[in-house]
Amino acid sequence: MRNGLLYLAQPDDMPIYKVGVTGDVTQRLWQFQSQSPHAMRIIRVLDCGPRWRANAYERFIHSWLTRYSSHGEWYTDIDAIHQHFDEVSPAVDITDEIPLPKPLSDKPRKPISLEYLEFILACGEAEEAGVNLTRTLGVVNRYAVKPTKGWRERLCMARSRLHTTDAA
Repeated sequence: MRNGLLYLAQPDDMPIYKVGVTGDVTQRLWQFQSQSPHAMRIIRVLDCGPRWRANAYERFIHSWLTRYSSHGEWYTDIDAIHQHFDEVSPAVDITDEIPLPKPLSDKPRKPISLEYLEFILACGEAEEAGVNLTRTLGVVNRYAVKPTKGWRERLCMARSRLHTTDAA
């Protein structure tokens, strides 16, 4: 069973703070960084043991911070947040033990080719039609692979076999 981690995060150079629960702080930080225009940093992490305990502590802290709420689970008073984090007694502060990911690169991503888009769409249509992509193309996740030479022909053959079996 994964431990519940209660965390406090902040977008760089902004006076708002996020209080939340996760099983993997590094992954959560990556989620923030990929969805926000602001770089995020983790300020504090408490290992609360079971996830249900972390959820209970989170609810406790949220209930005491409502007057400092900016929106949702985002708050403005860092001193009040630290005070309530300190009150969560059996939790262990493991902030220094969390390996933080490297910041996301600012360099632009390479755009996908039209052939790759066609491959993704064709695979999706084939899956809906019942073609087993793992057996036909060796594809488990069509978003994680690049199309190999001859993929169109193999996919067409698989579709025609499927239609032949349907007609019989």
